[in-house]
This record gives sequence, structure tokens and C-alpha cells, in this order.
Amino acid sequence: MQLGQLMLYWAILIPLFLFYGMEPEFWVWAVVIVTAATVLQWLYLQPVLRPSAIGGHVRPWWVWCSAVIAGLVCGALAAAVLTMSVDLAWLLGLKQEPGADGAQLAALVLLGVVWLIATPLVVAFLRKDRIEHRLGRLASAVFLGTLVEFLAGIPLYEMVRRREPCISGTGTFWSVWFAGFLGFFLLGPVVVLLIIRRRSRAADRGHCAACGYDLRGLASRERCPECGAGWATRPTAQS
Repeated sequence: MQLGQLMLYWAILIPLFLFYGMEPEFWVWAVVIVTAATVLQWLYLQPVLRPSAIGGHVRPWWVWCSAVIAGLVCGALAAAVLTMSVDLAWLLGLKQEPGADGAQLAALVLLGVVWLIATPLVVAFLRKDRIEHRLGRLASAVFLGTLVEFLAGIPLYEMVRRREPCISGTGTFWSVWFAGFLGFFLLGPVVVLLIIRRRSRAADRGHCAACGYDLRGLASRERCPECGAGWATRPTAQS
């Protein structure tokens, strides 16, 4: 998943940077951002990739790690909505210019507030059910939010571009690109968690997660006799 996501990032960034003739410092920032995004994806998936060997429980700090990342994404989406709203107010004639230092500061404050509020709520949400099910539902919901925000921001982006000769300082410009980036960031975890969720449901029904072979009554077997995949019963309790 990580390798595929990296290839997807660069498949988009390289043609984009070559087309716009970006300066060398932009490439440096691209490497930093892509590396950070890959690490955050890896951390978000740790509750299902590295569960504790004791009783099958998920270690609490992995849950908090995923919650902190999810809360940060929620805060970023809220800040993006605020910055786009400021530009919409400019288009409607309610303010004199698109974007402003005050709007940027307000967006940062909103990001921090939503981050702090969302993180404990996400922890409570993740502890109600199987962790792979909850993480998958959370990632899918936030991915849908980024998609809606990106699509809704495109018409606003075009209207701002027609009225403002330089749009790089507008909130809409950064919000649209940031929502698109968050969508790609969440795409990998969504796909991985859907696969894990399907396999865990097969295991819960007593079937091999790889080939679907009926393994009921064969709980003592370490591997599926049909395809040879590793298999073991899994307790459903989570901490």
C-alpha cells in the first residue's frame, strides 16, 4: 500500500511541477510533504497492522495515534471550509479582498480547536467495535468529506481565478488543492481497511480469509488446508 501510494503521489506531482515549471525549492517541499504523508498513513493503520499479541487487544496508544491523525484531518477540512467561505464573501461583495492575514489566523485557530475536540471523540468511536471496522468507516467518511469539499470548491476556484490575477494567495486556491491532497492521503487507508474488514468478517464466520474455505471445526489448524494461508481464530474483544 505504501509503495503504491508513493507512486501515485509522484505520478501526479512530477507532471504537475514540470508543466508549471516549479522552482527547486518546491521539489524539496514536495519530498517533505510526501514523506510526512506516508509516515502518517503508516501510523494511522497501526492499530490493525500491529495489534498486541496478548488476547488480541489493540494497544491504547495505537488507537490514540490514529485518532490524533483523524482529528488533524478533520481540523484541516474545517479550516479549508472557512478559507473558502472568506473568498465567497469577497465574491458576494461582503469584503474588499480575497483572503487576509486575519482569515489565515482564524483558519489556524479553527484547525487547532477542531483537532482538540475531534481527537477524543474519535477515540470513543474507535473503541465501540472491531478496530478495523471503525477505522474503515472513519476513513471512508472523511474521504467522502474531502471529495465533497474538493468538488464544491472547483466552481468557486474558477470564479476567484477570473476576478483575481494572482490566486496563489487566496484561501480557495489552497483549500481546493489541500482537499485533493487529503483525498489521495486517505485513499490508501480506505482500500487497505476495506480488504482487512472483508477478511476479518470471513474469519469471524469460520472461513479462510484468503480463499473462503470453510474452516469451522479446524480451529487448531495453523494454516488453511485448501490454500495454505495462515489462519487462526481471533477474539473480538478490544481495549
